[in-house]
Amino acid sequence: MVIRCFFDCVWTGPEVEIDSNNDVTRLGDVKDQFGRIIFLLLDEIAPKTTETFRTLCTGERGLNYRGSMFHRIVPQYILRGGDIAHGNGTGQNSMYNQKLPDDQFCLQFNQPFLLCMDNTSPNTSQFIITTTAASGLNNNHVVFGYIAYGDTDSTRVIRAIEACGCNSGNIKYSNIPTITNCGQI
Repeated sequence: MVIRCFFDCVWTGPEVEIDSNNDVTRLGDVKDQFGRIIFLLLDEIAPKTTETFRTLCTGERGLNYRGSMFHRIVPQYILRGGDIAHGNGTGQNSMYNQKLPDDQFCLQFNQPFLLCMDNTSPNTSQFIITTTAASGLNNNHVVFGYIAYGDTDSTRVIRAIEACGCNSGNIKYSNIPTITNCGQI
């Protein structure tokens, strides 16, 4: 079964135009923006990870992504967010009282727009959205979701948020990309 979750986001950054391959063809004026990202979660492949992410989207267990930021953005690599404790990548929270147990490493990071939990710290709520193939994440992070092929609205939002980042991972603009609403569809 595929579960659908969403983030509604706001940010300041350049407008982007994307082509049929979801590559940026033009950067426009920097302005305040908003948009929705829809994720398809792979419950049958990664049930523990999917359930953790889903409940952080719905907030049904008290913890929620609402108000959290994309605190690290590396163009042509990743968007990292979901630090619901501190907002800067140092916080750790999940529905588990210990390290989030890994599902199997069944899928490889061989394409953009894949979703995984950040395994760099125990008990984490932090997630990663890839913006390119990212083989360095293989066997370290469990792919448990993706952006549907052809979902140009979601991919445009991801590309626009990606344009806010620097190679260092820092954000270029003062209005950091933030999740204003989230849930399950």
